[in-house]
Amino acid sequence: RRLPRILVSDAAEDPELSMRCLRDAFVLCRREGLCSFYDPADPRRDLEYVLQDFRRGGSAVLRLGIRYEVPAGDGELFYVRMRLPHGDDAPVRPLLTEAELLEPRQPPLRTQSHENGDGPSS
Repeated sequence: RRLPRILVSDAAEDPELSMRCLRDAFVLCRREGLCSFYDPADPRRDLEYVLQDFRRGGSAVLRLGIRYEVPAGDGELFYVRMRLPHGDDAPVRPLLTEAELLEPRQPPLRTQSHENGDGPSS
């Protein structure tokens, strides 16, 4: 499908803002001959510079143009990156260990209203 607008919401844990998923999509689309992406403000500009500016800037949205191949057409991609507020020094969680992954599953915590029978029945 050649959509006129695509909205991408990225909430991946990516503290360095590498935008790896977006970069992988660029490569896959090019390899499959589906489309290419460009900066609508200056289509001559290399996307690497556009991504670097987005990474350094404070905007939550990156707007890119899409040039579809056969059949030819144009579209827009809006990439929304969930960012920590400036100055938020939340620690980056470490990767899970094998032992943590193999731990028995814990049942979800129940709220008091569920325990009193006020909530949904189980």
